[in-house]
Amino acid sequence: MWRRADRWTESRATPPGVRQPNTIAIVEFDVDGTAVRAIGGTTDDVSTGDTVRPVYVEQLREPGAGIREPDSQNWDGFRFETV
Repeated sequence: MWRRADRWTESRATPPGVRQPNTIAIVEFDVDGTAVRAIGGTTDDVSTGDTVRPVYVEQLREPGAGIREPDSQNWDGFRFETV
C-alpha cells in the first residue's frame, strides 16, 4: 500500500545520535475507507504530495552517542522513502 506525503519538516536540533538534518513527514494512507496519518522519518528528500513507502532501517540512531547506556539506545524501525 503506497502512501502520500501530506506535510514535511526538517529537524536540525536532534537528540544525540540522530542524523542532522532529520527530515520528518506526515503521511496519509487509507485503512478500510478511513484516512489515517502517521509521522515518520524519511530516507531522502520528500515533497508534499509525493508517494512514499515504508522501508525497514536497522539503526535509527547511533547507540554510542549521548550519556545513556549504548545497549538501551539500539533502535530499529521504519522510515518512508519516495517511490
